[in-house]
Amino acid sequence: MRVINVFIAESSWVVGVLVLV
Repeated sequence: MRVINVFIAESSWVVGVLVLV
């Protein structure tokens, strides 16, 4: 489960960067 949480956290900041760009 922890791996999934880390994956979601990583994805969230990636999406944030894409939105900013």
